[in-house]
Amino acid sequence: MVNVGFRLSCSHSLSLHNLEMPNQKTDNLPTFFVRSVTFDLERLLLVLEDGTGNQLLELSFAPPRAYRVYAESDNWQYLNEFTGCPLVQSADPGCGVELSSNAPYLHEYRANMRAQEPEKTFSCLIRTPDHCVEVICFEQPAVRLL
Repeated sequence: MVNVGFRLSCSHSLSLHNLEMPNQKTDNLPTFFVRSVTFDLERLLLVLEDGTGNQLLELSFAPPRAYRVYAESDNWQYLNEFTGCPLVQSADPGCGVELSSNAPYLHEYRANMRAQEPEKTFSCLIRTPDHCVEVICFEQPAVRLL
């Protein structure tokens, strides 16, 4: 297992609170798929695999504010409109983990959140050929190469 450090470098301005991007290149990762999504009220844990059962990545969100899982084909129009900064990239352009401070799901969440809750949330989209997971969170996910 390899722990990955992060440093954010976006081409457009995002207020993502000192997020960091990987020091090590991840764009040579193969196409990946969601193997599991586990939520235990303290953290959301996603395991991504290569489609043959080999686990590639683990993403841990502690604690997420909201999340949703959907079939990639059900929301293709939404996905085409999603703009964000890549956190993890794959050699497959249909796969990746992106961060956004301007996602429609995030705007919907912010419109309905408690008045005392700060707007320091952002959206993290995990995009695969089959499924997508979108997480509203205060902190970047911990990402670990497996």
